[in-house]
Amino acid sequence: MAADASRKLWKPGALAERLTTMSAELSSMERSTRLGQEIRDTRAHWLAEMFDKTRRGEQISRGLSTLTGEGIHGLFEAGAVLYPEEAQHLAVLAAGGFGRGRLAPFSDIDLLFLHSPNAGQKIKPLLDFILYALWDAGLTVAQAVRSPAQSIDFIKTDIEGCTSYLDARYLVGNEPLARDFFQRFDRYRKGSVSSFVEAKLKEREERVARGNGSRYAVEPDIKEGKGGLRDLETLHWLARYAYGATNVEQRVNIGVFTDEEAASYEKALDFLWSVRVQLHRLRGRPDELLSFDIQPRVADALNYNDRGQTLGVERLMKHYFINTKEVGRLTGVVCAALEEAEVKRSRLIESFFRGLGGNRKQDLNRRIRPDEVGASTNITLRGDRVDFRDHAKAQETPLDLVRLFRIAARKPAAEIHPEALKTVAAGARFMKRASVEDEDVATIFRAIILDTENPEETLRDMTECGLLGSYLPAFGMLIGRVKYGLYRGFTLDEHVLRSVGVLDHIRRGDEIEHHPIATRIMAETDDPLSFYLAILMHESGETLTNPTPDRLRRKIISSIGHLVRDRDRLEDIVWAATRYQMMANIAVRRNVMEERTIETFAAEVATRERLDLLMVLTICHLRMAGFNSWDRWTRRDLGNLYEATRAWFAGGAEALAAHILKQRDALRGRAARLLSDWPVQQLDRYLLRLPAEFFEGVDPATAVRFVKLMRQVDGGASPGSVELSVHDDGLVEAAIYSRDKPGLYAAIAGVVIANGGMVRASTAFPVKPAGKGVDMAGNIVVFHGEQGRSILEGQDEEVALARLRQQFEEAITRPGYQKIKLRARVGDRRHVFDVPSEVKLDQHTSHDCLIVEAKGRDRPGLLYRLAAALSDIGVSIRSAYIANYGEMAVDTFYLQDLPGYKITDRRRQEVIRRSLLAVLDSD
Repeated sequence: MAADASRKLWKPGALAERLTTMSAELSSMERSTRLGQEIRDTRAHWLAEMFDKTRRGEQISRGLSTLTGEGIHGLFEAGAVLYPEEAQHLAVLAAGGFGRGRLAPFSDIDLLFLHSPNAGQKIKPLLDFILYALWDAGLTVAQAVRSPAQSIDFIKTDIEGCTSYLDARYLVGNEPLARDFFQRFDRYRKGSVSSFVEAKLKEREERVARGNGSRYAVEPDIKEGKGGLRDLETLHWLARYAYGATNVEQRVNIGVFTDEEAASYEKALDFLWSVRVQLHRLRGRPDELLSFDIQPRVADALNYNDRGQTLGVERLMKHYFINTKEVGRLTGVVCAALEEAEVKRSRLIESFFRGLGGNRKQDLNRRIRPDEVGASTNITLRGDRVDFRDHAKAQETPLDLVRLFRIAARKPAAEIHPEALKTVAAGARFMKRASVEDEDVATIFRAIILDTENPEETLRDMTECGLLGSYLPAFGMLIGRVKYGLYRGFTLDEHVLRSVGVLDHIRRGDEIEHHPIATRIMAETDDPLSFYLAILMHESGETLTNPTPDRLRRKIISSIGHLVRDRDRLEDIVWAATRYQMMANIAVRRNVMEERTIETFAAEVATRERLDLLMVLTICHLRMAGFNSWDRWTRRDLGNLYEATRAWFAGGAEALAAHILKQRDALRGRAARLLSDWPVQQLDRYLLRLPAEFFEGVDPATAVRFVKLMRQVDGGASPGSVELSVHDDGLVEAAIYSRDKPGLYAAIAGVVIANGGMVRASTAFPVKPAGKGVDMAGNIVVFHGEQGRSILEGQDEEVALARLRQQFEEAITRPGYQKIKLRARVGDRRHVFDVPSEVKLDQHTSHDCLIVEAKGRDRPGLLYRLAAALSDIGVSIRSAYIANYGEMAVDTFYLQDLPGYKITDRRRQEVIRRSLLAVLDSD
């Protein structure tokens, strides 16, 4: 009597009745299997029809819980016919999520089997009858078998058990047993509120800390992540345990929630459950991680379509982050209500001790002093939290809304009462243009940025209640927005706020070791506000459908124009914010020791002030942009570009040449100290054979290794050699000096990819021959294994390095390059993204090379494939620059035709472009 596809949607009571009927007709050998199959098929059929009918996760989860409960009810009734005596001593309760009446398709089924005292063994046949059928249904059952008294003893020492039993719900069986349990539990609950609340809040803090501490991660865990379902469940548990409120309506009645907050709670719950049930359905297993590969499918299942330049998946994720932000606000509301209850109880004790000396509230009130615009404030203290004196007045007064954060953020900072945040959220929605441009409000906002304990956290608090988005509309459009891809780690607004945090650390001098240039710039500036505003505005173009420079300029000026008194400085901020990617792109994709590169960049920047602003903005952006966006090579490249451009501003080409010479001399001096046994003239002869780009990208130790290689090869019969070194972080550096040949770079890249490696940094350059010798080439390649791990991981380092050295030497000495068979890497997720292929050619910037920039979806061995394609058409790679942006790679090559001519022929250039596009477009 199994379920079939033609059966109509399940009707209440039908499954239980069917199970009892079937049980009577089946033999003992087949009961468990057939009853389990009936439950499994009915659930599957019901889910299929429900997914066709609705996208509402709450409706699906509640219906599935009801259907599953009916199946258990039917099993008990069928078992009671076989084991009537045992049934009198057993009650079945749903616990955990099942007890709350919500199940995802692959959720565990939490059950509490209550038995009469001393009847634990007696009920075993009936218990086995029920459990075997549930297991045969393919359900994962988490069960406990206890008497009511044993259950209470258990929860006294187990917070998870206590939480699960808090949601216990009677399903079937001996009702007096269930009532006994509920009465005992309620007595225990009322006497242990404080300890439970403390334990659950500590548990939440530890759970959030195990993640990345942010609700704005772009691949969130919708159950355990900050602002996810577990946080909503925690709100339910706290209100249920402290007040006995079992549902949202009761929380409104006792004053924990307003009607509006109750509606927000229900909306967030429905949205998160809608995502969760789709995740289970699409994965075919329990899965709570909303990862990049599944996000588009979930968006499609929930009917999120593309709109303009905004992808459907980006709309889904924006709604996700808006809901998690609201969950955070509701958490504050419930915690404040609990705190208020504690305050009322503690005031009796406080009044007793007041006569002994100290009045805590009076001491705290000393911090509520006039701010930058003077006059008395509508701010007071409520308990230990900053609050409004008159909420109705504050809601109509934008100055009050902003100064609340100024006062709370002073050193030492104080918490803001959730009631005040609620008032701010209501008032922020109706902030008018005149209020935004009010000079007193602007004065307070400048102080929030420049003179508070933690501007990042203060601005985040302002963001989460809607005030910052209303005050700075360009920033407001970023809230909850994501860029779908592997490069970004957070939502755009969270990225901006974290970048503000980086800037604040730099300004305080905390980052001088890692960012000496930026620290010097911030120490010397008399206008730090400009740097903060540039960061707050720098992602604004991501929200425009057609972000033309003029549209973006108007948008930024309308948001921050009232904060900047100097109009020229305002234009500098707008310029930097609209070109925040320019400096990084040039630094990592171009030879910044080449005069034309610096000349072109300097002409675009125009002034030293803009260069400083752009440098700091670029660092703060890259530090927080996302995965692998910042490392020592990025820092090196940016520093080289900044210093070279600064030299150009000081005196043009002559000053740049002097700067390069100075850098070469400095490297020569440091290398000479490491080669103290070499004659200085001999070292000079080797260094003079190296081009300027060599000095752009090496440290003294690498320079020493390379000149030693030069002397070794020049003095022997070998056409080339390699020296390998291992960095502190496990990355391997190969310094290679050899005769130049067609396909040399492809041969080197082939060795890396054949060993499962990925190139992180690469410098390729010609070396002048000694006397009348043959053309030589230098290559310095730094590489790592999958996901940033060392390529040597799990191997004997000495043996592995010897094998690598042999492979490199064979590659550089054999003709051409070896064909490598490439395989997809396990866990590589880049294939799920669609990245348009593009090849750009630049024949003007370099005086002796054609610059070719190949952009497309990254994949294992892409650099090798591109280099091989160039070798096959007979061009020489003079130097190469590697840039990765998550799923996108941008590889730049400086090319010459053999034997060393610049490629100017248009037909030849077109062959290059088509060959590289063919590689980028291939699987």
